[in-house]
Amino acid sequence: MSTDTQGSLRSWTHETPQSRRRYRVFSEFQPRYEELSGGFSAQQLQRNYPSDGHGGHDFIPLLDSFDLLIREHPDVLEQDLALAIQHNQAAAEDPAQCRAALESQYEDQLLALAPGLGANVGHIFREAILDGDLPKTVQLLSKFRPHGRVAHQGASCNPAKARWAKWSVRPFLRAPEHIHQFDVDGGNAYSGHDGSFPSGHTSEAYWQGVTLATLLPELAAGILARTADLGHYRVLMGVHYPLDVIGGRMMGSYIAANRWSDPLFRELLLESREELCSVLEAAAGADLVTSVEQDQPYMSFGAARDHYRQYLSYGFGQLGPAGVPLEVPEFAPNLLITAYPQLDAEERAQVLRDTALDSGYPLDKQGPDGGWQRIDLLAAMTED
Repeated sequence: MSTDTQGSLRSWTHETPQSRRRYRVFSEFQPRYEELSGGFSAQQLQRNYPSDGHGGHDFIPLLDSFDLLIREHPDVLEQDLALAIQHNQAAAEDPAQCRAALESQYEDQLLALAPGLGANVGHIFREAILDGDLPKTVQLLSKFRPHGRVAHQGASCNPAKARWAKWSVRPFLRAPEHIHQFDVDGGNAYSGHDGSFPSGHTSEAYWQGVTLATLLPELAAGILARTADLGHYRVLMGVHYPLDVIGGRMMGSYIAANRWSDPLFRELLLESREELCSVLEAAAGADLVTSVEQDQPYMSFGAARDHYRQYLSYGFGQLGPAGVPLEVPEFAPNLLITAYPQLDAEERAQVLRDTALDSGYPLDKQGPDGGWQRIDLLAAMTED
C-alpha cells in the first residue's frame, strides 16, 4: 500500500576542499556546513586515534544472539513482524508521525535531535548549527561527510546486514499487502533491499544522540527520549522491525562509548561540550540547568524515562532467566563521565547495573561482547 505524504525533496550541494557532494533534504532547513570555520584544526581531525575503526569491529559479536532467535525462537521473529505491521498501520493514520519519520529518513539526524533539547534550547541549537556557530559539534556529529568524526571509518552496519540478510527481509518486502508506504514524490525510502537487521539509520541516530546526551548531560533525558523516537520511526515507516532498532541502538551506543574510552579522542568531545555550553548559554541568557528548568521539555522527566525504557525491549517477553546480574561492557561506564565526574569507573559501572533492564530479553547476551541490550542510558544518566 502506498501513501503520498505532503512535502518534497530539495537538493543542496555541500562543498569542502576535499569533495563536492550533492544531498537531498526534506524539511525547510538547509545546513550551511560548507561555511564552517573556527572548528577543530585539520591536524586534530586527520590524526589517527586509537578508537578509529572501532577496534576493527564488524559488530557481529555484539549482535550474534540474533542467531539464537533464528534457531530456537521463530515465534519471536513472527512477533517482530506483527509489531512492525501494527506500528506502521497506526502511523499511516497520523500525518504528523509520517512527516516526522520522513524528516528522519532524509535529514541529518543531528538536526532532528533538536526538539529533544526543549522548545527554546532546541530552537537555539538548531539555528546555531544552521548558522555555523557550532562547528566542532557538526564536525563530530553530522552525518554528512567529511564530518561525523565520531563514527568515521568502521561504523558501518553492512557486514552485519550481510551476515543476516537471508533471515531479515525488510517488512515492506516481506508483507507488502500489510505495510503502508509513505514517501514524497521522488523519494527513495523504500529502495533498500539489503538485510534489515540491524538498522543503520538507528545506529546513526544513537551514535549521534548518545554522544550529544553525553556532551549535554543536563539535557540528557529529552535528548535520549528523542533519540528513541528517531529509531522508532524506522518501524513506523515499515522499513525495519523492532529487533532491527534494538540492534541499531546497541551499535550506536557502542560507537559513542568507544570514543569516550579513547583519552585522545575524549579531548575533542570535551572541546565540543565547551562549545555547546558557551553557545547555548549565551543565547539562552542562563546556564544550562536554569535553561532546562525554564524551558518546555520534549516530555516530562518521568515520561522520558518510561518512553526510553519501553523501546529497550519493545514489549517482547523474556526468553532467558531473569535476575542475572549485568556484565557491564568494558567501554560502557565511560558514557557516564560527564554525568558523574565525581565517580570512578567502577562506581559508574555500578550505576549501569542498578539501572539496567532485566536479563533474558531478545538480543540479551552474556560474555565479553554482551550487555549492550540491557543498558538503560537515560535511567543511568538521570539516576538520583
